[in-house]
Amino acid sequence: MKSLKIMAACMLAAASLASAFADAYIKVTGSTAFRKAFYFACVNSINNPKIACIGGQTDGSDMSGANRAVITGIGKTGTAYAGTNVTIQYGFAGSIGGLTALVTPSKTIPLSGFDANHTWMSASNASNVSGANSGTGKITGYINFTSESDVAFDGPAFPTVAMSDSFLTSTPVTGTLTADEDNPVTGVGVVGFNWVKGQNGVGSSAAAGYSRFTNISTLQANLLLSAGELPLSFFTGNSADTAIDVIFIGRNNDSGTRLDTEAEADYGFGFSSESQYQPTYSSTPGYLINGVTYIGDVGYSDGGKVARDLAFAQVSGAVDDAGKPFILVSYLGKGDSSTVKAVNADCILSFNGVKYDHADDMIRFGTYSGWSYEHCLYTATDTASLKNKSLINDITARMTSTDAVQSGVVSGTMHVSRSIEGGVISP
Repeated sequence: MKSLKIMAACMLAAASLASAFADAYIKVTGSTAFRKAFYFACVNSINNPKIACIGGQTDGSDMSGANRAVITGIGKTGTAYAGTNVTIQYGFAGSIGGLTALVTPSKTIPLSGFDANHTWMSASNASNVSGANSGTGKITGYINFTSESDVAFDGPAFPTVAMSDSFLTSTPVTGTLTADEDNPVTGVGVVGFNWVKGQNGVGSSAAAGYSRFTNISTLQANLLLSAGELPLSFFTGNSADTAIDVIFIGRNNDSGTRLDTEAEADYGFGFSSESQYQPTYSSTPGYLINGVTYIGDVGYSDGGKVARDLAFAQVSGAVDDAGKPFILVSYLGKGDSSTVKAVNADCILSFNGVKYDHADDMIRFGTYSGWSYEHCLYTATDTASLKNKSLINDITARMTSTDAVQSGVVSGTMHVSRSIEGGVISP
């Protein structure tokens, strides 16, 4: 009997020791518009971060635009998970898609394009990486995979955390979720949105018209979301531009960027039907846009794909479904619009006469209205572990204090506020 008691005591002690050194791990989904800030906060919250991803820059210059990734590391001294292994897996799928995945009894992320077996990259993918660096405004030192066939995935599982560009009450998602933020209104940061035009591929005779396309108003945006295709002259007021079309490409209903943009354009809250196009591509010469296809209200699952389309050049003489030269336009968060700006410095449009070219004081003081609060939400069940909950706390604290600037504005620096997307902005 005594030996049994000793054995039981030893087993209990071993279990306690294992628990003390158990890993910290979370699975993150939600907003693609704020993913860069989240990646930075994660890298800066742990020691010896190692990263593997799908969709980062293939030249190793930056991984922060990837939608799927895994970051591993060691807990920093002073944290609840100090000295233990940390694993953070990402499958970003849009704000509303992420919230839905948290509360719906399904192991797939709706409309995201990820299936149950190809969402969560295994930590083993990052085991041979030397270490990540975020000191240059870009995250380097990662391994990037271009094919899923080369990647090891963990089995189907629910996400733990979702980032959202929208208040939970503004979405159709119902369920009990906790907001991990000091202020339930101002969230973990502020995300700004741009209307962005694609490259000038309409030919030299129309170059002047492209240069004249500098602004979009609330009412123009409202009609473009509905019509999908409008003459350039509608935006420029110049009769010479009637022969050129402005073509709209957009996001699906999982997107918080879409919800916020529709609210700002007085067009609903992400669930009004949009008329969208997507470009077609020619492989000769190069990989260039050669036309467009009407797709209705389907849309892309992430802003990175929209940014890709706007960043690509058009083949000479490309025309749309009406036989006219065209300019692509869409809405993007700060991070994705920066991708387009890198190849086209003239891409960002003013909204109602105000141009937010990532000069954040325009948002801080209320000059520019195209913004919303960013929120981090989770379920109590998935974060029952103190270490997991502390890991979320530390990451969101980093965003709230510092790293939100990578995707928008640090909420504590705001001089104005609003209570709903598209709502009145007050000092």
